[in-house]
Amino acid sequence: MYANMLATGQKGGVVSTVASSDFALTIARENQQEVFETAVGFKWFREHFKSGRAIIGFEESDGISFGDTLEKDALAGLLGALMIWVRSGENLSTQYERLQKRYGYYYPQKTGIDLKGITPAQWLTYQKKVLGVLLGGLLAEGQKITVGESEKTIIQIMTDDGLKLVFDDHSWILMRPSGTEPKFRIYYEITSAKALSCAQLKVLMDSYCQAGQKILQKARDHVAL
Repeated sequence: MYANMLATGQKGGVVSTVASSDFALTIARENQQEVFETAVGFKWFREHFKSGRAIIGFEESDGISFGDTLEKDALAGLLGALMIWVRSGENLSTQYERLQKRYGYYYPQKTGIDLKGITPAQWLTYQKKVLGVLLGGLLAEGQKITVGESEKTIIQIMTDDGLKLVFDDHSWILMRPSGTEPKFRIYYEITSAKALSCAQLKVLMDSYCQAGQKILQKARDHVAL
């Protein structure tokens, strides 16, 4: 949808959360538009919409807005998709495949670790301590970590919301506590210049999931529940 807006002459940046796919961000960068990444939650998008610097915003939970409203607007998203289809005469999957061939293939996924039998007060205390370990120098930029059979170099560490590790191939892993339930969430995204088969994707997804779980467990080992 953002690519279509740019193609029709609209100019402006995109705002997204650190837990969302980088696909639209790549499209923005390739077209010399601004990119804004925020903590999870639509409320963090508002300043970028109000300033006029972002023309679209989205988060991984399927929320989207074009800046006309400061909250998720599913109806506007649906109408926008229908407009693209009508104007182009092509179905959305065909257009999406063309964008993938141009900008790359992005495969986001998420999982979580539930904490059973814990009170809200205990959860608040515990997640703050675990987060403190994660952000307290557990990992550093330039450090290498093992993901499956590959070794990844951390080129950027983001701490806007939890700990996000961006690797040298632009894949990433994010670990953050849930804001709604006693659960640690692990998000990750694999990038590729070519389409991956289901078998290839499963192996890679399992590797990133396990790497995220291992890092999170290392932080939890420092904190008593």
